[in-house]
Amino acid sequence: MASVMAVAYTAVVTIIKAQVAVTLIRGRSTRSQCEEIMVIVRRLSEFFLRLSDFAS
Repeated sequence: MASVMAVAYTAVVTIIKAQVAVTLIRGRSTRSQCEEIMVIVRRLSEFFLRLSDFAS
């Protein structure tokens, strides 16, 4: 179960990083957009940590 969650977490973070990279390359990002993305990543991290604690 933990390995499935680790793979899911890695996939989600990779997708978000790719979206951030594309946004930065296109030059359409602002500081607030980057901060919003980092908040989402932080919340996802917390969610997966809680989920892994619950599963174990």
